Amino acid sequence: MTTIIKQTWWHIEEIYFPSYARKIRHIMDIFTDQTEIPLELDDDFVGLKVIARNSLNREIAFLESNNEGKTSPIILNLDPLNMFPDAPKSLSKVPNLKHAKLEIEYILTNPKIKNLKNNLIDNIKDKITPKMEATIEIVGLIQPEIYVTLPPGWRISGKPEGHAVGVRYFNQNTEETERDEGIKIVKRENPQPHVIKLEEPFIKQTDGKRTYNYLIHHDSYSEIIENAKNNRHVRFEVTYVSQMSRMVAGVSIVPFVVFLPLSALILFSGLWSIIQKSPFVFDSNFGIGYLIILLSFSYFYNNLIKEGYYIPHKNWYIYIFILSIIIIFSIFLKNMPLFRILIGYF
Repeated sequence: MTTIIKQTWWHIEEIYFPSYARKIRHIMDIFTDQTEIPLELDDDFVGLKVIARNSLNREIAFLESNNEGKTSPIILNLDPLNMFPDAPKSLSKVPNLKHAKLEIEYILTNPKIKNLKNNLIDNIKDKITPKMEATIEIVGLIQPEIYVTLPPGWRISGKPEGHAVGVRYFNQNTEETERDEGIKIVKRENPQPHVIKLEEPFIKQTDGKRTYNYLIHHDSYSEIIENAKNNRHVRFEVTYVSQMSRMVAGVSIVPFVVFLPLSALILFSGLWSIIQKSPFVFDSNFGIGYLIILLSFSYFYNNLIKEGYYIPHKNWYIYIFILSIIIIFSIFLKNMPLFRILIGYF
């Protein structure tokens, strides 16, 4: 019985809020004559779905095997195997194999993502433009392309954009076992990392999400292939630093630097005019203009939230909005003749 993994692609989509998660879309081409294929995944995952892309896009059934340890292999059931096309003879030395193209999707619930705070200055900056540091681990030989998609309003740092990323690979020991799951991978305690060179990233944006397509440099990939001949099992490690876009950061501080101070100034001016019985400098025209600006900004603000953008301190905005509305209506009341007469009695 034979199973050969010919090529794999990894599409990673990051989730930062309301909690850290990582959506994995793993596309794998295998040549096999078996109906049961083991798939080892991290224990902390949800939403596993496997689609046979070259077999009527049918969903592949799977069962979790009983195995002690961190990972319990998932057994994919490819039956009926004859629904897959034959493996090209020019690419397979073993006869009578089928070519299965599988799309595997799941969500990791414990990815290596953390808020980047190295010192006091970073803590202050984080209140306005937060940064994230993330590590993505990929086990097994991959194609020379890696796709990383960030949440709306985030981008990978660097000058130019997208360059705050590094990729390394590690050779791993292997140990043949007689268990049904096949090959057990044993990590070295301190495997020697090999740095991988990347080409300039290709960046595209869809629905506010920026996707970074990294292509491994030809020389680095040739080295990986050469090393893989002597050690079939390698592990890749992708590390990047991301930051919130200036647009979203600017939107998040507008309520605190515009609406809150202006409303406080109007409130102070109104109280001062009552105490000193002096003219109130803000008239109804100003109140109408202020109301239009506030409502327009609120419409834009809420649309960003509906589109999936995370805006820091958004829970405070409702309080600032209510305060501003009250202040605006007080401008209209203050400029009404009846209200001015009532104020005159005090």
